[in-house]
Amino acid sequence: MNEIRVPMAFAGIALALMVGGGISAFVAVRDVNRLEVKVQKITVVIDQAEMCLSALRDAQTGTRGYIITGDVKFLAPYEAVNRDMSLICNISTSAASLSESVVTLRALDGLAALVKQKMAELATQIEMRRIGDMAGVTARVATAAGKKMMDQIRLQIGSYIVAQQVALEAAHAESKSIMQDFIFLMVALSVLGVGLGTLFVWLVYRDAAHRVAGQQHAETSRALNLQQNENEDLSAAVNALQLREELLEVTLNSIGDAVIATDAHGIVSRINVTAQQLTGWSAADAIGQQIEEVFRIVSKLTRLPVAVPVGETLRHGSKIGLVNHTVLIGRDGCEHDVGDSCAPIRDRDNKVIGAVLVFRDVTAEYQLKQILADTLAKVQAILSTAADGIVTFKALDGKIESVNASAIAMFGYSVAEIIGKPFITLIPELEDDLNSGALHHYAATAAGHASGLGREVTGRRHDGTFLPLEIATSEVVTSSDRLFTVMMRDNTVRKQVEAERTAFDLALQATNIELAAVTRSAESANLAKSEFLSSMSHELRTPLGAILGFAQLLELDTPPPTPTQRRSIDQILKAGWYLLDLINEILDLAQIESGRISLSIEPTSLAKLLNECQSMIEPQAQAKNIKLVFPTLPPNLLAKADWTRLKQVLINLLSNAIKYNRPHGTVVVRVVAGDFGAANESQGRATGAPLPVRMSVTDSGLGLSPEKLKQLFQPFNRLGQESSLEAGTGIGLVVCKRLVEQMGGTMGVISNVDIGSTFWIEVPRADAPASVTAVTAVGLASVSVAANRESILSQPLESAPSLAPDIAQTDANLLPNQYRYCLLYVEDNPANRMLVEDLLARRQDIRLITAEDGDSGIEMARAEHPDVILMDINLPGTSGVQAMKILALDAVTRHIRVVALSANAMPRDIECGLQAGFFRYLTKPIKVNELLSAIDEALEIPTPTN
Repeated sequence: MNEIRVPMAFAGIALALMVGGGISAFVAVRDVNRLEVKVQKITVVIDQAEMCLSALRDAQTGTRGYIITGDVKFLAPYEAVNRDMSLICNISTSAASLSESVVTLRALDGLAALVKQKMAELATQIEMRRIGDMAGVTARVATAAGKKMMDQIRLQIGSYIVAQQVALEAAHAESKSIMQDFIFLMVALSVLGVGLGTLFVWLVYRDAAHRVAGQQHAETSRALNLQQNENEDLSAAVNALQLREELLEVTLNSIGDAVIATDAHGIVSRINVTAQQLTGWSAADAIGQQIEEVFRIVSKLTRLPVAVPVGETLRHGSKIGLVNHTVLIGRDGCEHDVGDSCAPIRDRDNKVIGAVLVFRDVTAEYQLKQILADTLAKVQAILSTAADGIVTFKALDGKIESVNASAIAMFGYSVAEIIGKPFITLIPELEDDLNSGALHHYAATAAGHASGLGREVTGRRHDGTFLPLEIATSEVVTSSDRLFTVMMRDNTVRKQVEAERTAFDLALQATNIELAAVTRSAESANLAKSEFLSSMSHELRTPLGAILGFAQLLELDTPPPTPTQRRSIDQILKAGWYLLDLINEILDLAQIESGRISLSIEPTSLAKLLNECQSMIEPQAQAKNIKLVFPTLPPNLLAKADWTRLKQVLINLLSNAIKYNRPHGTVVVRVVAGDFGAANESQGRATGAPLPVRMSVTDSGLGLSPEKLKQLFQPFNRLGQESSLEAGTGIGLVVCKRLVEQMGGTMGVISNVDIGSTFWIEVPRADAPASVTAVTAVGLASVSVAANRESILSQPLESAPSLAPDIAQTDANLLPNQYRYCLLYVEDNPANRMLVEDLLARRQDIRLITAEDGDSGIEMARAEHPDVILMDINLPGTSGVQAMKILALDAVTRHIRVVALSANAMPRDIECGLQAGFFRYLTKPIKVNELLSAIDEALEIPTPTN
């Protein structure tokens, strides 16, 4: 019986121990699960609080951006918060599920009220900005009411987060304690079970020993397995707590504001990434340091140290804000303007166990405030110095609110006298509009923003006198009032000016009538002058043509002239060409002074131009043993100039440099592209004009004294060279300077006595060619492509390649009276016909036929079918131009090349002739080689089929 009772007793004890262990395990697991749920809820509450704070901060930042820029895109965060006001409700609901204290729940209710107040404040600022009340917005921001609300919200949320973090740590500690107690209990129960098993074995050591030992072994294995499972559950719970701790750390580091937490002694216990960046302290270095070491602040104004508010918070348990304009000095020496506050951390017994310091970099905010203050100061300065009067009055009662200095001076009131007076005191005729409560008749736009002074009214000064005004209004609507701003301009002077201008206009009309008559008279005089110049050119060239033409024939005569005869012929040619140069220069000067010179400004290749000038001037230089130095230019260096006139200028400068040089002297030509500074400024080159190209001609002559330089560009002034052996007129440089200026350039000279002179010209540089320029190989002055035709501008040259050998070779192959070509010459002047007859008598391959007028020339061309026609322009009856056009319309004669040969050498005459359709336009006096070259060129062109 005892043997049965003992095992049963031991079995009962073992069962009781097992039940107790199971109950303990159940209670431990239940408590751990409860704490885990609590940890999850606390984490959710922290996340919701941070989301609420972040959303409010984004709403506030977006509102500031909208106030500054007026861009509605900045209002997206505010509108998102305004649409979903459940953030605080979610926090309160989560807090209620945590069974928070009544004090905490009331604080959350107060937080919800603060959030609503903050959103209302933002809504007010947005509305004021939307209606354009920048002054009101600035004033409202300056009160810092919104900032204080945000500070309180941030402080309460930060305190609540820290409190929840403390609760989270407490939950972790409680869970750990439960697991430790459970493990201890299980170990104790296991030890007790082992002891009882041993005693049971000792009591029933016989046949039951093996059974008891097996049962003990099974029980021990089960207990150990259970203990292992419980240990694994405890480890998982610890890992979960560590994960929550890491999530909390990540959350703090994700907050935009800097956060530093301390214990009750002011020792730093936690610091987030933002705080590390601002203070320059790493977490490893900062934790364990006194807060004063990590968070060093000074006054921005005095640079004196400021007490860290953590100490005050720990002593009194109160929330404290930082002093305005506080500067944080980082460990690395960097400085940041900071703001915000400090709050205590309390445990469940409401005991202060630490403090949380929340701060942020407000440098940008201070800068924004300074910008706003500067803007207001500038606006006030503009209003104070504005010439127009500016008055602001209430729309409700019309009483004046503010005036500027110009309005005070305009109406003669003092500031004290005019403030509060009805606006109609200044402009009585606006009384009806004010009584109706609107000034729509004066508003510049529907939006109420003045866009300029428009309506004229009459104002009344303090002394009762009246003055004419021009006004415009703009409407300003604030949250509490409606105002009108009126801009007024005194039109007294303008009215007087208008009256004077009316009288002046009448006088001007009479003067214009007189000027019109004078202008017509001047135009008639200019036309007569132009016709006179053309006539003079024709009349002077006609006799010169005979003189120079026959002299050239004598020079080419067979047998050659004797030396005495050649000297006489040379003198005739030299004097004749000189006289022609004189005529050309005088006519050029007359055209320039009359303003009727015709220029063709186009991109001109300076490389080609200088090559032609060099080939033309080299014979003259060789005759006087003068060395010429020309630069090698790139083909893409172009100038904007008239080809012919620019070459005329350069030839003149080169000719002078050779004529007035020393024996065996040197002439150097230079070309530079770029800006020449003072030289250009002295000549008045316009800012932004194309950079010029400078071409200079330097000689090694005797140079010019300063007195002679002053007289250099005077017409017909040869500077004492009248008795020299060199021929000249004294107007060549004058013509050159006027031509360069007509082409948009400048011309100058630098000279030193006994050293030499440098004449330079500057013309605008061209980017790309717009036309083609070329020079024939037979001594022609220039060929300019224009209107799909080539025009030869005849200019006497010093020398040209002789064609006589080629002509003789051609003639030797022909039998007498055998002609290869037929040439018709239409000319009314017998001397000119005789000259051409004598000239072509040397060409046995050409049969010459002549006509004395245009009609005869037309009939002869139709009958004889000549290969080329030489046509004079001034013919009796049908002119040369009319005859050429008639031949061009006739199918029988339209293929014949017609070359003009005329004494009408004015540029407009040449231009008209080329436009009319002449193949070439040659001027008299003729140059034999030039004429023969033109004839050969016309004969060599294939005749097109009809």
